[in-house]
Formats: sequence, structure tokens, C-alpha cells
Amino acid sequence: MVKRLHWRRRSAACFLVALSSVAGLSLPAAAAASGSASAAPRGTIHEVAGTSVTQVSDADLPAELARLHTDGVNAVSEFVWWLADGPHADSVHPFAGTVSDSRLQARIAMEEQAGMRVILSPVFYCTGCEGGWRGTIKPRSLSAFFASYRAFVDHYANIAQATHAWILFVGSEMTSLESQLSAWLGVVSSVRDRFGGLLAYEENWDVLGQAGFAPTVDVIGVSAYFPLDDSAVPGLGDLLSDWHHSAASATAGKDWVAALQRLAAKTGRPIMFGEAGYMSSDFAGRQPFLEFMGRHNFRLQGDLYQALLETFEGKSWWLGTVWWEWYGSSQRFSDDRTPRGKSAEEVMRRWYAEGIRPPSPDQEVVPAVTSATIQASAHLPPDPPLPPSFVFRVLASAAVVIVVGMAMAVMFVWMRRLDWLRGPSAASLDPAPVPPGVGGGG
Repeated sequence: MVKRLHWRRRSAACFLVALSSVAGLSLPAAAAASGSASAAPRGTIHEVAGTSVTQVSDADLPAELARLHTDGVNAVSEFVWWLADGPHADSVHPFAGTVSDSRLQARIAMEEQAGMRVILSPVFYCTGCEGGWRGTIKPRSLSAFFASYRAFVDHYANIAQATHAWILFVGSEMTSLESQLSAWLGVVSSVRDRFGGLLAYEENWDVLGQAGFAPTVDVIGVSAYFPLDDSAVPGLGDLLSDWHHSAASATAGKDWVAALQRLAAKTGRPIMFGEAGYMSSDFAGRQPFLEFMGRHNFRLQGDLYQALLETFEGKSWWLGTVWWEWYGSSQRFSDDRTPRGKSAEEVMRRWYAEGIRPPSPDQEVVPAVTSATIQASAHLPPDPPLPPSFVFRVLASAAVVIVVGMAMAVMFVWMRRLDWLRGPSAASLDPAPVPPGVGGGG
């Protein structure tokens, strides 16, 4: 076991302590000491202004970190993926898509050198679960699964400790297993023996308060994909209201702010949105948890960012958000979630780096004309050409279909011709027999 090094928490958690004293929230004594980090940029004091950079390539990472720093971002998250072999799997394991330990450590070092706090989130795909989502897994043996899962999280706890990461998530969106209190207490205890930073657990937006072990971690994460509005293009004022009274048909009338405040009061822990994000297209506020493609709408995505920031910035129990997710310069699409090069990035820069706040709540910090200019000047690349192997397979399949069709047509013509030369058969000239009881009088 690695002895807990509480001194590493000192500066990374100092704002949590100040926040807890104001909000009346209880943070463990260990949260009062954490690793060093640069001061939060203007506009983000006492807040997490973060984004996930897992999709950014190693080659692009230095330039993207510099850009994010200019935008006022002060934290980045790295997601590490393992795999569960089916909805009833009893273990998790690395796979071809798992980042190597050495590469992960190099990325974290690069991020910390750029002045970012680092949040590490070990998660897993579930083969055969809907959408690959871990939240529905139901292991055959709970004890076997949690033994494997604990070893998985412990592994990254050791890496988090070695790299001085700021926050480590012990789990995320594991909805179907959140009732296993004793198993989770074992996971949290084991991780605390290895990692001296802050621990967090991420609840999904639709099951707030379900994880009974949540008070044993330092920060409650929430995947904040709350349905807000069914409208194609709701205004900023509508979105601000939607957080208190959802206008989405699936969750009509829900007060998401009150629900989150109850969670903070129940657990005595501050709330951080470990994931929050929106597609840059029409209807982006209807079901933010879905990946869908539509008519791109940079302005709506920016308004959704501003509505979230305006709604929660003044809440003493709210730590901030990690936006999902940032792509590199070679990964731009017109309607995906990344804010890069869109109105939402301009909202981040003005809100975080410059500390700009609107004179009235429903006034956009990025004016409509600016949003339109950003959208018009995005210079999004065209869709990449299809790979030659794919084109060849399509053409080959089409050729086979044509040849087979022509052969069948020729065979049909010759069979009809042979029937004509032979003439009608005697059987074909006989009248068809009438089944008993059919026709006739009576």
C-alpha cells in the first residue's frame, strides 16, 4: 500500500475548503491539502473551468493546451477506457483502445506543465450493453466483478498518485450497481490507501442521490445532460427558465437546480459537472445525452453554455463543469459537441478568461452577429473521401449483382422460348377441376 500523502492536496483543494465554509458543506480533512497548480484565470475563481481532452492527439495536445489556457480553462480530464465482455461480465480488462500507462503519464505531465489541473476518470465500455454504456451492466457474480473493478481503479490510483493528479473518479454512471454499498465502500477505501488527492464519483443526471456511498468521496460528479427544451431553437431566456422548469416533454416541469441543491445538502459534498455538453445543432437542448446530427447551430450551443454558467455560477455548492468534449484541429465537424472554433468557445473565453458577465441575464455574451460570423467563417473541411478499399468493395458488389441479374434474365428468356417451341401440353388444355362444394346452384 502506498502511504497517503495529504500534503499533495494543499493548493489543489484550497478553494474547496473556502467554498465549504461558505456553503456549509462538509469536506474531509484530507481535502485540505493537495498538489500544486497555477492560479485560476480571471473569471473562474472558486470554479472548475474544464474540458475533456481525451480525443486530442498527442501531437496536437501542446497547441490545444495553449489555446485552452487562452480561453481561461484551468482543468482538463483524461478518460481511460477498459472493456467488459458483455452485460453479465464478471470482470473488466484492457483492450486495443486502452491508452498505455506510459503515454497517459506523459500526457498528464504535459497538461500539468501547461498549468492545468488534471482529472483522471477510469471507465469501461460494456460489449452488448445498449450504446456500450456501463450503467446497465448486471454481473453474474458481484463479488468477482468488484474484485476486478477494484484492481482496475487501484491501478489508476497509483498512476494518479505518481503524476500528482488533482481528482480521481472511482466510478462514473454505474447506475445498475450503485446500490452495492459495501462493495463501493471497499473500492473507496482501497483507493484512498493509494491516492492522496481528491476522490469523486459521477452520478447520471436521471438518478441523482441514488449512490448511497457518495458521502465517502470528496466531490459529487454529475453527468449533466439534463433535458431542457424540445424547441429547435430556444432563446437564451427560455434556456435559463428551463433549468428551473424543464420544457422538454420527457421531463416536463422538472426543477434541475432544486434537485442538485438537494443532492448537495444530502451528501454534504460540493457538486461538479464531470460531464456537460451539447451538440452544435438545432434541438441541442432536447436530449443532450444523445449523439444526433442536424442542421448546425453554433449560436444555440453557445447559448446553452451561457445558460448553464449563468444558472450555477452563484451557487455556493457548485464547483464548476468539465465540458464534453474538446477535439483537436483535425477533428472538426459542423454539428458535434466540441466548442472549438464555435460560438461556445467564444463564450468560454469571454466568461472564463475575461470575466465578462452580461448586464442582464438573458443578454448573450456572444452577440448574435458575432455568432453568425463565427459560423460563417468556420471553414469546416469537407467530409473525407471514402477509403479506396471501401470503394472497391462497393463496386465489386454492384458488379456481382449486375452479372447475376443478367444471367437470370437470359435464363428466363430461354425457358420461355423453349416452352413456346414445344407447344401447350395436354394437361394445360384440360379445364381446371372444380373443388367440391364450390360453384353450381344450391
